Amino acid sequence: MRKLSIKEMNNRQYLFIVGCLLTLIVCYNFAISNTLLLYSECKIIANSNPMIAKQESTHILSELNKLNSLFEEYIADTLTVHENLLDEMDSICNVNHCKMVSFPETKLYYEFSFWVMSNTMEFEGNYFNLLKVLHAIEYSRGKGKINSCSFYVKEDLFKKIKKLRMKVIIQNISNQKF
Repeated sequence: MRKLSIKEMNNRQYLFIVGCLLTLIVCYNFAISNTLLLYSECKIIANSNPMIAKQESTHILSELNKLNSLFEEYIADTLTVHENLLDEMDSICNVNHCKMVSFPETKLYYEFSFWVMSNTMEFEGNYFNLLKVLHAIEYSRGKGKINSCSFYVKEDLFKKIKKLRMKVIIQNISNQKF
């Protein structure tokens, strides 16, 4: 390698400094100056008339609340409590490798000034997976409380295999009709 003289080293340093300055100027002109200009305009508008900003924010919040209420009505109209519970139980069964065997209609009755909704379900699988399903039902919110649980063996007459089943009764209590 050839040694550079002091004059050549100074020229390279000046060239490097000039290149950096040009890069900074280009970045400022294309990006930073526009951002600073828009930020100052936004501050001027916000400080000049704070009522406009408040009115716009309340208008946006009211529109958001309208959309949320429409969305909640859509969900309530399309899924009944029974269908929603069926969907949730199906996902629990898929996660825990069990099969839901029966899920009859919901029984609803009025007792001691409360509405009671009772759902009876039967699951099929091995003992540990059935316990996992039972645990998931008990500790998930909004499905109700387990009133009764029983295990029994059902023999499949065609395949001549015995299968373990679990019968669960879930109840919800409310002041209003479901």
